[in-house]
Amino acid sequence: MKITIINLEKKQFKTIDNNTKYVLISNSYNNIGDYLDLKIKPILILYNGAYVIDLENNSVIINKSININSLDKIIKYSNLHDIGVNYYKNNNKVYGLKLTVNNYHRRLVIPYMFKDLYPDVKCDTLGNDIYVYDRKVSLLNAIEESLSYLNIKNNYIELENIYINVSDNGYYKNNNVMKGYELYEN
Repeated sequence: MKITIINLEKKQFKTIDNNTKYVLISNSYNNIGDYLDLKIKPILILYNGAYVIDLENNSVIINKSININSLDKIIKYSNLHDIGVNYYKNNNKVYGLKLTVNNYHRRLVIPYMFKDLYPDVKCDTLGNDIYVYDRKVSLLNAIEESLSYLNIKNNYIELENIYINVSDNGYYKNNNVMKGYELYEN
């Protein structure tokens, strides 16, 4: 079986191979729509790996939502200081937040506020945005779990500057710029 992993946040694909199992990475179901009609249903990795589902049989592989009520202080802070809050939701569960912070100094302070107030969540800053997820959520872990679920073993998988050794569950991360790649099962 041929497996192709594509980060839809970075690259859309135009040619669809109906004999391929796709693993699609996105922060939103909105990017997935056209791919739901594939002959072989894809695995979706959503919200930086907080939610992973195989649409072939609706098997949930990873489900790590965050308790939004426990983040009430940071949400109140955001509302008071004109910080945009976008919720990554699915089925009334929140899997992450995206805080859009235009004030440079607040952008520096907020991750430290989270660290002190919410030890179970992590913050990743990218530009003006701060992404908030469960501390255990990892895109690399979600990819590894998806490949394990598909029984892919003893292969090296290469993403642009990201290398995952599936055979021993170790990985080396250089950066998180992801492009599509293909993997053939032995």
